[in-house]
Amino acid sequence: MQTSKSHSESNKETWGQWFFASVYWLLPHCNKSYAALKAVGEIWARQEPIPELTKLSSGQSTREEAELRSRELQEMARVLSAREIAFYNAQPSWSLISLTLNSADELEPCLLEFQRLVEHCSWEFDWRFASIYENTQWRKHGWKHISYSTLCDTLSWEKDDDLPLDRAELVGTAEEFLNVDRDAVQLDPGSIARLQVLFPEREDLVEIVEFYTYDSDLISKVWRIPTADEMAATLTESILRDPNSPDAEKKRKELQKLVSKGSGLGSRSSGGRPTLPTHPRLILLTYQMSYCLAQQIREVVRFLGRYHRERNVQPVLLRFYPWLKEVPGHDILSFLERSPNDAAVQISSQLLEMSPSKISKTIYERPH
Repeated sequence: MQTSKSHSESNKETWGQWFFASVYWLLPHCNKSYAALKAVGEIWARQEPIPELTKLSSGQSTREEAELRSRELQEMARVLSAREIAFYNAQPSWSLISLTLNSADELEPCLLEFQRLVEHCSWEFDWRFASIYENTQWRKHGWKHISYSTLCDTLSWEKDDDLPLDRAELVGTAEEFLNVDRDAVQLDPGSIARLQVLFPEREDLVEIVEFYTYDSDLISKVWRIPTADEMAATLTESILRDPNSPDAEKKRKELQKLVSKGSGLGSRSSGGRPTLPTHPRLILLTYQMSYCLAQQIREVVRFLGRYHRERNVQPVLLRFYPWLKEVPGHDILSFLERSPNDAAVQISSQLLEMSPSKISKTIYERPH
């Protein structure tokens, strides 16, 4: 799992009375934690060394050199990923309820310190750039490096970072995307509308076509695809020329297809750019972060149950997690008693403004 910071690049540690943080590892003060930290060097020693890149000849690379460099980069990425997964999975397992406090008066100061260091670890982990691989034990350890503020900030950052390639992936595979381009070249109204919704700037569309294919003929034709407004004007002019003709009826159907909701242009809510579908990668990331957050809150609830003087822990829980008031449903503790998966789907549904069924369908269609 690659993050913007790896343990080998940073030895940043933050200490508190009950906990300490080393990069994105959050640990309680105990011999098991100290031993795990000392063993980090052994973890790296057992991993494959990072391969070096072959020095290529100066000037323009040959095809053979380009293929060699591509293979070397793929191998380097594999080794780096394996090293990061090993470091992530080496975190010792522990539970909040295993902590021993001197008195109930230490409960809230302890939880305040826990939240402060969780926030630190969440930013060190940097969910925005994290690629959580299949073998990463994020369900086991993720609750120790997640906060609601980093979840919301990550969503905001992801939504603002509107990359052309992400928009192309909403169409499907590379070949499916190119097929939509070919249909648009053939003046299919639905394809023209869909491409304009996804790529209002023609340069972005051509950039992705060039990324997916070397077909210079297709690339040149993509530049000449009419805009939806131009297509609508052409169809309307043809209809008005002979309104009662069979061809006019055909053009009316094409015009309807051009502006239909299924094509994209019919989904405008306020006259601006239509809202794009949410990328499955963002849905999965939101679910993963929400799952870890739900687990963290369950840990806190159990901890409160052990030390809190009052039977009703909900008021103090809301002081630490005030955003829970916004989660659908009136009984917060009943909500948290659901499985972490169900709670994560509900949190994701609220944040992404999507139905829980859509969230569930997406996460079960993609490996995680």
